[in-house]
Amino acid sequence: MAVVTLALALLVLLGHAALWVGFINRVHATGIPRRFVKFCSAAGHALLVIPPLLAAVLWLRSGRSLMGWLSAAIDWKPLWFYLVPCWVLALVAIALWIQRTWLRSSDQTVLSTRITMVDVAAKLGHKPLTGWRTRLLSVFPGNQILKLSIEEKHVSLPRLPTRLDAFSIAHLSDLHITGHIGIDFFHEVVRQTNALGTDIIVLTGDIIDEIELFHWLPQTLAHLTAPHGVYFVLGNHDQFTGEAPRMRKILTDTGLIDVGGRWLPLEVAGAEIILAGNELPWFGPVADTQNCPPRSPEHPQLRILLSHSPDQFKWARRHDFDLMLAGHAHGGQIRLPLAGPIFCPSLHGVKYAGGTFYANPTLMHVNRGLSSELPLRLNCPPELTKIIVHPAST
Repeated sequence: MAVVTLALALLVLLGHAALWVGFINRVHATGIPRRFVKFCSAAGHALLVIPPLLAAVLWLRSGRSLMGWLSAAIDWKPLWFYLVPCWVLALVAIALWIQRTWLRSSDQTVLSTRITMVDVAAKLGHKPLTGWRTRLLSVFPGNQILKLSIEEKHVSLPRLPTRLDAFSIAHLSDLHITGHIGIDFFHEVVRQTNALGTDIIVLTGDIIDEIELFHWLPQTLAHLTAPHGVYFVLGNHDQFTGEAPRMRKILTDTGLIDVGGRWLPLEVAGAEIILAGNELPWFGPVADTQNCPPRSPEHPQLRILLSHSPDQFKWARRHDFDLMLAGHAHGGQIRLPLAGPIFCPSLHGVKYAGGTFYANPTLMHVNRGLSSELPLRLNCPPELTKIIVHPAST
């Protein structure tokens, strides 16, 4: 009986955590004003932590054994209005974890992956960090904020025109220029990006957090170069600055191309590429693809969508995109052994925290990002990705 009681108590804790972590994750996926996001997030964190602490205090003050106190608590019928939903949520969380960790089928669209780790601090000869909090967190065991993972992924796309075989894209996301990580870090990221020698470079939002650092943009991103252009969309933190129009102008003045809410045609190697932007839920409208040149066997296309949020995956599929590039989720940022990512700002929880996902007809790549508000990354290094596309038959 004691084992059953303990198991039920642990399931309550798991379900309680699933409820409030899920709430926090989904609040950060909405387009509500930042002050409400912060309020709801703070409330969610409080409700996540306070009830278990309060229960622990009540148990200690009761003077009873843990099993006796838990049995009495579980037998208290009014509490079942909360216990039962927590038990259900716990079982759902366990099932989803099993499906995500053990039952997910291998992604046949990823042909190969090569990862190169770059110690940016060693490369620069110093740690480009400012502020006591950032410096303190930088020595936290396992913190990877300055360990850049350069990932080269060869992927297959069923409808890719043969002329675009080996077309390459450098994908950056979530730079989160806050000043906590110095400008030298971003200079190195730009150097590493250009060294990849890709056909185009794309940035999928959350570029800068502080308007006082807007002058960093022409000092860093203006040096990105690719034969067929450097493109960007904005994200929620860009909106939070309150100066998104000014930011767009600075970026376009430096030579980057804004595809937020629109689409552009490209011609590469005699083949047509449609490059579009979706910045929902923070900026609208989305790209109106109804006016895109029609796809036909005589005129094959590659359609690429840039979106800050992976939650636009269904939109990409509905509008017939071959490839979607997103960020926002940071890979979870802190990935626990076995459990994996916990916090992830998505309507789908941690499902699209990072990596590649295919659902006909769209392949989505979710970049883990380069930085964040909180300078702490565990088992989740910053990511710079080179994506090389191939026809499915090769």
